[in-house]
Amino acid sequence: MKLVANVIVHNEAIYLPVIIPSLQMFADRIIFVDQASTDNSVELIQANLRPQDKILYNYDNILDLSISRNKMMEYCNDGDWIFKWDADELPSDQMIDGLHDLISKRDEVGWGVPCYHIMKEPNQCLPIEFGFHHMCLYKKTSKTVWMDAVHSHIEGIEGPTGNIPVDTGISIIHFSYFAEKRFRKKAEFYAKLPGSGFTNPMHLIQRLSLTPMTLPSYVSYRAPTEWLEKLRTAP
Repeated sequence: MKLVANVIVHNEAIYLPVIIPSLQMFADRIIFVDQASTDNSVELIQANLRPQDKILYNYDNILDLSISRNKMMEYCNDGDWIFKWDADELPSDQMIDGLHDLISKRDEVGWGVPCYHIMKEPNQCLPIEFGFHHMCLYKKTSKTVWMDAVHSHIEGIEGPTGNIPVDTGISIIHFSYFAEKRFRKKAEFYAKLPGSGFTNPMHLIQRLSLTPMTLPSYVSYRAPTEWLEKLRTAP
């Protein structure tokens, strides 16, 4: 059994120098799909690939994320654990230390993973009600397939599923909201994208004004201070 992180990339150079080493601390293998990046994302990935990691390319269907995720699964074996990962996410320390042990001792074949969306300050996040658990960790079988272009979801999981308990601290740390300038651009893009569910950029941008919660004491993550300051104002 291997744990394979699947990462779609489009102009993510600001994140990759920190994200890649963090993923390599707990993922047995990482498969990237670059979707027509125009910055140096590809060069950064290539410079940090381990022998078992791989980069693929999808320049023809960049608006359909399910195509890229299914393409990545072609390079995974049935029985592998697949972790759908976004390029602006870090694993919690508790995920690095405890994920393998948790999934190896349980019967579940699919997991919803707690996700904390970092806002304003490194220890602040969106209120829990905003997309807290994501079904993004599952065992691959011949029937598992990603559906939908934008908000892709997995179908064909064969067996019990569950949510990773929040008090384990095993969590995804998401930085899209923290990089406010980039987030505003993303909101403009999503509002024009068929199937995104957002018809007005403000549907997303207004979340920046929400009162944040403090990151729980049982969740910690590693992020260099100088990188956080650079990310905070990244264009």
